[in-house]
Amino acid sequence: MCNATAMLVLNVASTVAGVYGQQQQAKAQKAYNDQQAKNTMEAYKANLEQTNLMQSQEHAAATQKVNENNRAAEAAKATALVSAGESGISGLSVDALLANLSGEQARYNESVNQNYENASMAIDNQRTNAQVNAASQINSLKTPQSPDYLGAALRIGQAAYDYKNPRVNSKATSKD
Repeated sequence: MCNATAMLVLNVASTVAGVYGQQQQAKAQKAYNDQQAKNTMEAYKANLEQTNLMQSQEHAAATQKVNENNRAAEAAKATALVSAGESGISGLSVDALLANLSGEQARYNESVNQNYENASMAIDNQRTNAQVNAASQINSLKTPQSPDYLGAALRIGQAAYDYKNPRVNSKATSKD
């Protein structure tokens, strides 16, 4: 009977230790997941700051280029007007020349604006990719498994049953 009691105690202790180990493993997995999620979100925020800076720089560069184009066009128009006036030319030919210079200015500015829009879309794609990558990393974290309380209860119940109802040793029954 002492042997059966010892087996019962060992089975219960082993089961309790197993459940405790499962609890600790789930706790460690949760702590790991929390840290990984925090790191991922910090990296995501840094990526957003970088893309926002890039977009701001692209906008500033486009604005500067448009301003330069406008200054150059105005200078070219002024030079054309002065030259035409000094030469005594006026009328439709001067108007056509000024219209041509205005058209060139508009084409240059449209090109700058289109380049900015393309860069802006690329930056938006980088933002989206950063968000998707962060979500993917967080979603790929292993879900902590809760301890198997039912299995533990069944193992303890089985050990208690075996204690109360010892099995007959097959070697003992085969002796005549």
